[in-house]
Amino acid sequence: VADANGIGDVFVLDRDNGQVKLVSTAAGNPGQARGGQKPALSGDGTRVAFASVTPGSGKLDILVRNLGTSAVTQLSSLLGGNAATADLSAPSLSDDGNALAFVASGASLLAADGDAVADVYQLDLRTRALVLASAEAAAACRNPKLARSGVAVAFECGGTPVPSQAAS
Repeated sequence: VADANGIGDVFVLDRDNGQVKLVSTAAGNPGQARGGQKPALSGDGTRVAFASVTPGSGKLDILVRNLGTSAVTQLSSLLGGNAATADLSAPSLSDDGNALAFVASGASLLAADGDAVADVYQLDLRTRALVLASAEAAAACRNPKLARSGVAVAFECGGTPVPSQAAS
C-alpha cells in the first residue's frame, strides 16, 4: 500500500484475502490520507477507530471507519458542542463496534464534568448516548478499555483513587 503523505497512518490487514488497506483517510474523501494514530479495531473486524489531527484546528479528533462501507464518522461532529475544542484520543471499541470509549481533554463534553482534567467517556454510536465514565475521578484519566460487550469500561486515573471505588 502506497503511503506518500509523510505522516503516520492507520492500516488494516485482512487476513482472509491478504490485503492491506489504508483507513486513515479524510471523511468524504477516501483518497485523501489524513493521518492517524492509536487504532482500535472492533472484535468483529467491521470498524476501526483512531485519533487524527483535525486540519486547520490542530486538535486531535477520533474517526470511526466502517470497513464494509468505508463510511467515516468524525466524533467531534457527531457530538457537537464543546467537542470541537477538545482533544479526543485513545479510542477503544466494543466487539460489535457500536460502543466507543475515549479520552477528552481541554474541554468538558457534559455538564457533569466540572474540571479541566482529561476524562474518559463512553459513547453508544447508535443512540449517541454519552456517559462520563470518570465522573468521580479527581485526576487526569487515560487508557480506556471497553469490555467486549461494551457494557463496562476500565481506565486509569493519575494516582488519585476514584472516591466511590476507594477501599475503606
